[in-house]
Amino acid sequence: MEALQKNVDDILELEDAGKEHIFDLIIERYSEYGDEDGKELLRQAYVVGSSAHDGQMRGSGAEYFTHPLLVAYLLIIHMPDAQTLSAAILHDVIEDTPVTEQDLEKSV
Repeated sequence: MEALQKNVDDILELEDAGKEHIFDLIIERYSEYGDEDGKELLRQAYVVGSSAHDGQMRGSGAEYFTHPLLVAYLLIIHMPDAQTLSAAILHDVIEDTPVTEQDLEKSV
């Protein structure tokens, strides 16, 4: 429970930190237990998600793509596999962008 509270506190501070910084933290934590193939999948998900959400903003004024990254960051305490983290990073792409399911399957 303590680890979850720390992650929630971190998220509140990270909201305006920028997508690159949040992604670096995800990679840093994933590197503690994951492999290089997993990191490559996360990088691909980041590139696709960042591109798809380019120009979208949150109500707070932060880039929208910080939201899916913060979802992935919140999950990282459970040490999920790269596929789960990639799903968190990409979870709004089909819903909120012109990218189709077929596009996504080809990209990641």
